[in-house]
Formats: sequence, C-alpha cells, structure tokens
Amino acid sequence: MFTRHVLFALLGAVLLTSTGCMIVTDEPTGTATLRWSIDQRFDARDCYFHRAANMQVSIYEAGGHYVTRTAAPCGAFSTTVRLSTGWYGASMVLVDAAGYAVSTTLDVPAFRVYRDGDMLVDTDFPSSSFY
Repeated sequence: MFTRHVLFALLGAVLLTSTGCMIVTDEPTGTATLRWSIDQRFDARDCYFHRAANMQVSIYEAGGHYVTRTAAPCGAFSTTVRLSTGWYGASMVLVDAAGYAVSTTLDVPAFRVYRDGDMLVDTDFPSSSFY
C-alpha cells in the first residue's frame, strides 16, 4: 500500500512538471552592498554611544516604487541585497532596539545594479544626524 502511494506521488510530480506548471524565471540579478559609517568611522562603540541597534534600509526603483526593506546590526556596517538589474535609490535610518529612529533618514543617491555584479554604496552618518 505504501509503495502504491509513493508511485502515485511520483507520477503526479512528473505530470505537473511535464504539463508546463513549472515556472522558471531567468531575470538577470546582481547585488547592492550598502555600507555606512558614523562620523567616517567603522567603530561599533559609536553605535552603542548613539543607541543605534540596527540599520533599516528601504530600497526603491528609480521611479519611486518600493522594492524591499532589510535590516542589519549597526555594528555590521554593511548589508547586501540581491536585486534585479536596473537603477535604484534607498533610504537608511539607524534605529534603537525597539525600532525607533535615533538618526535622521539618509536618502541614498541613485545607484545601478549590474548583472552578476556587486554595487558598493558608501554612506556616512555624521554626529549631527543623531537625535
């Protein structure tokens, strides 16, 4: 009885893939690595001093449409996001452990993601950007 159920399951899987139900996309992608510093330094003690637990990054297409949001620990000083090729913008803000902003929001200038490439985007939060 068990063998019969396994055979039916395998047969169903074969039929699904052979009838065009399998969706495959070959959209070209690359990555954007967004890197931040505090007063032009990469020192985790600055995160602690400003009560910054995480960096929140929102990514937008060139036309302003929201794409995705990601977060990384402040002391990591970078995060990498896989995106379709094209032009993007981003906004970045440092937040405390409860998710409240401890810095102003930084609007990142437009950047381009290339197929199989990694675009490095550097930013800095001067001490004047903290509340």
